Amino acid sequence: MNVKEACMDENEQILILKLKNGEKAVFESIFHNYYCVLLAFTKEYLPDLDVARDIVQETFITLWEKKEILNSDTNLKAYLFTISRNKSLNYLKRRQLENKITNATAARQAEIYLNYYALKDQSAEQIYKAEFEQLIAEGIQSLPEQCRKIFYLSRLQYRKNQEIANQLNISIKTVESHITKSLKILREKLSPYLQMILSVSLHFIN
Repeated sequence: MNVKEACMDENEQILILKLKNGEKAVFESIFHNYYCVLLAFTKEYLPDLDVARDIVQETFITLWEKKEILNSDTNLKAYLFTISRNKSLNYLKRRQLENKITNATAARQAEIYLNYYALKDQSAEQIYKAEFEQLIAEGIQSLPEQCRKIFYLSRLQYRKNQEIANQLNISIKTVESHITKSLKILREKLSPYLQMILSVSLHFIN
């Protein structure tokens, strides 16, 4: 699922309305669109992959059970991350208690403790930070070859336009033109994601 599809817009509102009406095909589509990203998130904090998979499965079960009380402007991605986060925190709380009762090793107790507080302190922006950085990298890679080369020299190596022009044996105006084109392409690719970050910040439950 691309960033535009993940943004809270009119299409997502229609999707939510269909989900509220119990359309299983819509639920299955949401499951396939978000399963991998939720699994990648939960397995960063949970002790093994099977547990992470269980948490993600429970997340979608909760979505289905609570579908009728969803608001039409709910951001599905933020909502699913919130459910997954809370279920992960509850699991880690239980593990902390179990470890104390069973006298688990200090190292094991410390691992669960650190994972719990790392997840508890996560903000919406931090959760999406890695995904955003990946989108930037993909956006740069998608630029036309000359644009990508000039953008890299300008924005990542901090070369002046005249230096770039001399190095590539082109005019300054050509350099400026490629930079403008690159920024336009990246802005179009990242703008929907930035809108999503804003909506997630408003909907995320700390």
